[in-house]
Amino acid sequence: MPGVCPLCNNLIAINRRCPCGAVMKDAGPVSDYFGPYSAYFSTDFTAPYCTHLFACPVCGRDRRISMHPE
Repeated sequence: MPGVCPLCNNLIAINRRCPCGAVMKDAGPVSDYFGPYSAYFSTDFTAPYCTHLFACPVCGRDRRISMHPE
C-alpha cells in the first residue's frame, strides 16, 4: 500500500503534548483548510509528505507535523 499517509488512514496515532501540558488533537491534513480556489492551495499532488495540523483543545496552540507516506 505505497503512498498512503499513515495518519490519514489511521495506521498510526501521534500523541504530541502541547507546552501547556495537554495532549494535542489531530485536526487533519493542512490541505483540508485550503479550498481549490485559495491562493495557498497546492497544485503539487505528488508531494513526498502529508502535513497535519495538531491543535491543543486547552490553549488553542497549533503545530504542523509532516508525515512521509508509507
